[in-house]
Amino acid sequence: MKKKIPSFKSDREAARFVATANLSRYDLSGAKLMRLVPDARSRSVRRRVAKQIARLDRQSEDDALKWIEAVSAFDADATR
Repeated sequence: MKKKIPSFKSDREAARFVATANLSRYDLSGAKLMRLVPDARSRSVRRRVAKQIARLDRQSEDDALKWIEAVSAFDADATR
């Protein structure tokens, strides 16, 4: 018999569990697929993105900016 997934007091605690547990030992039959989207307005998200962009070479930075511009067109459509 598989184990029941424990309850967690925080997202950090849940993330630690998922990162370290052998999930094949747990009953995941009631699990739901979720897509988590970080809040781009969050200071911590902006800081992480800025650090990653700072490590890019010029061509990669240009490519990343083009991608951001292309994706932001979808965001504009979603607000209408």
